[in-house]
Amino acid sequence: MSKSHGAFLISLDLELFWGVRDKRTVHNYSANLAGVPAAVDAILNEFSEYGISATWSTVDLLMMESIEEARRLQPILKPQYEDENLSPYNYINGPWDGEHDSFHFAKRDIEKIIAAPNQNIGTHTFSHYYAQEQGQTLEEFKADLDCARAVSPVPLNSIVFPRNQYRDDYVKVLHEFGIHSYRGNETSWLYQSTESGDQSILKRTLRLLDSYINLTGYHTVSWSEVAASYPYNIPASRFYGLGIRS
Repeated sequence: MSKSHGAFLISLDLELFWGVRDKRTVHNYSANLAGVPAAVDAILNEFSEYGISATWSTVDLLMMESIEEARRLQPILKPQYEDENLSPYNYINGPWDGEHDSFHFAKRDIEKIIAAPNQNIGTHTFSHYYAQEQGQTLEEFKADLDCARAVSPVPLNSIVFPRNQYRDDYVKVLHEFGIHSYRGNETSWLYQSTESGDQSILKRTLRLLDSYINLTGYHTVSWSEVAASYPYNIPASRFYGLGIRS
């Protein structure tokens, strides 16, 4: 979320199992995943009640209705990560019993978001793409965005890079896909991303503390700072957990 002169920009990452697939299993994360549809409904109700506009940055594999469609529309050029576990494509093309489709596909939820007032859809890349990992290339990243653009029901104007991994040369090609802005990282060393998303326990702990105690400053920016470069870097300023009333 960013703030400037009293204006807030709110972005949410919608990824289901694709966002944790390399670190979790469906079974040990199922309770979290099962609650997503209800959470989407509750958040939309809250946003509607208070007139809040938000951008939902969505892993575009969620747009699929079935594994068959995901297999058919996957890119020919896939990321060749040195750590093969980071790529979802062996998983997609492997055995699939369909038991947990709702943890991987969410087209109905995305349609609700699109239909809701003041809500926007951005991309979180097609495959939850890791732009700083060893082995993958710029051309593979562009192939991923091609797929994201092809399957999205709305134009994609913004991006949130998965695990905050981005590079200057990757940012420079965003305009080729109609993407005008991205969520940048806070300036503190706590938020500067490296390979594997720099998810050390120390950094994660300090980031959590920073959400409740102002350890690193406000990280707010002016609109003139945002407008100084293109595509527009709208850096995150604060992570918020959403409390939803029952």
